[in-house]
Amino acid sequence: MKPTRLKTMKNKKDFLKKLKKIIEKRTSLSRTNTSSVKTSEDDFEAKYEQMEQLGEGGFGCVFGGFRRSDNLQVAIKRIGKGFDLNTEVDEHGQFICAEVAVMQKLKDPQLQSPDKASPVVLLDWYDLKEEIVLVMERPIPATDVKVYLKNRGGIAEEDEVKIIMKQLIHTAVDLEERHIFHRDIKIQNVLIETSSSVPRARLIDFGLSCFTKETSVFTDFAGTLSIAAPESMFGSGYRAEPTTVWQLGVVGNEALHGVGFNTRKFAMNKLKIREDLSPDCQCFLKSCLRSYPSFRPKLKELLQHPWLI
Repeated sequence: MKPTRLKTMKNKKDFLKKLKKIIEKRTSLSRTNTSSVKTSEDDFEAKYEQMEQLGEGGFGCVFGGFRRSDNLQVAIKRIGKGFDLNTEVDEHGQFICAEVAVMQKLKDPQLQSPDKASPVVLLDWYDLKEEIVLVMERPIPATDVKVYLKNRGGIAEEDEVKIIMKQLIHTAVDLEERHIFHRDIKIQNVLIETSSSVPRARLIDFGLSCFTKETSVFTDFAGTLSIAAPESMFGSGYRAEPTTVWQLGVVGNEALHGVGFNTRKFAMNKLKIREDLSPDCQCFLKSCLRSYPSFRPKLKELLQHPWLI
């Protein structure tokens, strides 16, 4: 047999192998049936009462509700299977929704600390015929940072933002240590519990999240384009930690300025950092929002920044 013929056959086998993996990945969500997965809408309705819609995103809707057994307030997220969902392999070797896989890994008591922006806890999930249903903890009373700022005239005090940022960075470090990349940290995805005089942040919406490695370089964009890190906008490849640092800088910037951030405007110097902020605060924001990812500080270095100490 000629070498070219052998090469053609090998390429064909490789192609068929890759195609098989893609088909398995895309269909596995509808055929996953392990003992830990609940697949009945009746079971869901028997356990939970779904109520008013709280929000809507690119991949589904979130509703309020409660657990019937004890009236515990919950958030119910419904994700249609028509979307090209990210998937991860679970402990049973089955592909499951990446958001579920990530949130299962975040069920760690070490993450639930008042000095951290603890991710909301996944309480339950269902793999129904046409959608994935996530039942999550719902902090009450709480509101996202965008509404929180609006209720305070659009801008938060520097000391207040400092507390929130420190909590967020602690949690970002926890995610990095667990090889989790949120990908879309922004003010709409940070809740503030308002039950005390000291704000406590909670990180939500892991719909774009994924597992990562130290060597992982991403080329496909995921997140919010208008506030994206420069390197993620041009397809040149971006990494989890520098991107997360940028996103934290955007959250801090919006909280302190009351104006929506825009990466292009910031790059063109049309958005400037307030000069009446403390020098340490200005330095913190500038370091997070450096154009070149290699010039941004590491997450653990941010915790040692003079502004936060």
